[in-house]
Amino acid sequence: MRKGKSLVKQVNTRNKIISDYDTILSLRDFYKLVQCNDFESLTKQKDLCETVDGFYEGVPFSIVFKNIYYLGTPHPDTKKRIEIPNNFKELYDRNAKNSVYTFLMGVYTYKNRFVYCDFDIESYYNNKLNNSAAHVSVSDLLKCFVDGTYTKTDAKGNIITFIPQNKIIDYLKTSINNRKKNNDRFCRSMIILSDARKEFQKWGATQISRTGELFESKVVSNYATALNTVFNDDPRRLGPIEGFDYSSVFECRDRNQFIKLRETIENHPRFNEANENCHRDLAAGLALYEKFLEYGLSSDYDQVFLETHYIESSEKDLAHAKKLSTEELKRRVLLKKSKKKTYIKVVSKQIKRDQEVVLFALNRAQGICDLCGKEAPFHKKDGEPYLECHHVKWLSKGGTDTIDNVVALCPNCHRECHVVNSKTLIKKLNEKLQKYKEQGQA
Repeated sequence: MRKGKSLVKQVNTRNKIISDYDTILSLRDFYKLVQCNDFESLTKQKDLCETVDGFYEGVPFSIVFKNIYYLGTPHPDTKKRIEIPNNFKELYDRNAKNSVYTFLMGVYTYKNRFVYCDFDIESYYNNKLNNSAAHVSVSDLLKCFVDGTYTKTDAKGNIITFIPQNKIIDYLKTSINNRKKNNDRFCRSMIILSDARKEFQKWGATQISRTGELFESKVVSNYATALNTVFNDDPRRLGPIEGFDYSSVFECRDRNQFIKLRETIENHPRFNEANENCHRDLAAGLALYEKFLEYGLSSDYDQVFLETHYIESSEKDLAHAKKLSTEELKRRVLLKKSKKKTYIKVVSKQIKRDQEVVLFALNRAQGICDLCGKEAPFHKKDGEPYLECHHVKWLSKGGTDTIDNVVALCPNCHRECHVVNSKTLIKKLNEKLQKYKEQGQA
């Protein structure tokens, strides 16, 4: 046991805030704090992190103890932190695979009085594991000394439970029992669903919020945390939902099923309380995840993304412009010389196309447009004639992405087919496909 270097605020034995030096404990000190007859084979370890390991009723556990001490200059002397070891993620992942329950426990002590701070690993894991510390204040510690066990969420979204000295052993036993009951659910949520959560977060950060701005990555990360932990057996969450065997919302990948799940969650008697506990991120996350299942996941589409398009004119604007006289039109455009481009945000769907079909159609045409019969207007850098593939019956109207529905066109004819798309054009293209078919090329 040693003293810190800075004179900062502490909570004394009369629950008064005074100035003194932090008390720094060693791994040996931490070990002594949790010794009890119910914990078997209790040992000190210095592997990836300094830990106190043991068994409770046959269940292995590992406690990473860290001192709670002054955050440092230039922060106020009332601010303290729990430092997160660099190798903590590696330790946690290894323990999770071996069904060893891991705690990250901060300890504050002054004049032989203690407050323990259980750092919620799930909130840390879901926040991309990029926080170096969890912050606590002297007022948090005072509240625990006065009121007993309580839970708070810090500015980084980390959930911390404060436990007084006389409750820590019971708290550890209860936590291990709860995790034992939910072993499969807990591990699936943390490890297997990591990629699904990241996929949602990456997509969500490309979407537009109600304010017309892109969602911030941190906001979407908070949504993901709420969705990933809503079924946890925790008084701040809803726990398992009857009729749905999910450890996390991210296990639900079917939109119709999710609509039922969302309705069940929102009708839960403790939904409003759970939503408030996570700063209303649960309700917002459910809404965004439903959009993700509709637009972000589909076997019919290669990708769904957010684009910025320059809108030259809409049909409505063009019709209005045509009604203007030549002089009025000239006057208006001269006034717009310095006008900035107008952009809008749209969600667009790209249909995945078979590149082998594309290549076959281009090779079959041999550099000649299948509609006008003229050579390609130019050659690409690799020397290949430039033609564009066109589906005679559009894919958006149920056409197939097969060689008997695809032709190769020059840019002019391709644009004509999309702008005009007359029966005459379609007839010519079908006749061309029929010839290909007779030649065994369609």
